[in-house]
Amino acid sequence: MSSRNKFKPLDSDHTKKFEDAAKEYKNIDFMASLVCRTLLYLGLRPNEFIHSIPAWLQREGRHLKFVITPYSEIPGHDGICTKGAGEIGKNNPDGANLHKSGNPCYTCRKHGDTNGFEGKTSNSPRTYTLNSPELEELGDDLEWFFEQHNKISFGNDGVNRRVRNVAEHAGLGEVRGYRELSTQGKVPDIAAYDLRHTFGTRLARMDFNKHEIMAMMGHGDSEMPEKYISYTGKRKENLMNEKWDPDIY
Repeated sequence: MSSRNKFKPLDSDHTKKFEDAAKEYKNIDFMASLVCRTLLYLGLRPNEFIHSIPAWLQREGRHLKFVITPYSEIPGHDGICTKGAGEIGKNNPDGANLHKSGNPCYTCRKHGDTNGFEGKTSNSPRTYTLNSPELEELGDDLEWFFEQHNKISFGNDGVNRRVRNVAEHAGLGEVRGYRELSTQGKVPDIAAYDLRHTFGTRLARMDFNKHEIMAMMGHGDSEMPEKYISYTGKRKENLMNEKWDPDIY
């Protein structure tokens, strides 16, 4: 597999194509649409998305808020999780309840659970008010999903697979290039973190300063916010060089 640039935010045109495809995909694969719109509109880390729980959705008045907060209890997998007991628990011949020891069982580890959610940085806990038409629709869909389920039942691979499916639906594979995966053939070169970086550069284009971007995205320092701002400035400079015509007044 060829190495890929880890900082590859979508430009404005490709973002719009991806967003439209994510909305359309709601009728094809609701969960894929939910994943892509949540990452694109809120800039979550994939790990934050897969640890989302119903308690993170809080309604205040007519608006929902998405409140990322640490938690220590591991949501159970109804009909799946064995609490670490028995053969399915793996490496647990005594059949003890591994959850009581503070360690997730094999099944929960396989589904992406850890001992809970702590966040990558001290700024990871943060709140988004879902108060625009797109965010209100996203909030309604998140609320509906969490009325049926108490957690996300897949890990980072599941997130990236859904992002790639929507990217392919958007026709962005040929636009952004392909990367070879020896076991899976060709897939669009767009991953979950590209959507987070897209959100960050979008904030920079809206003239959020580095401290505001840190707060919005849960960064522990200003390195990435400064990168978003620098990248956005270079994009504007490139557009100026490409489009400036001294003969037009």
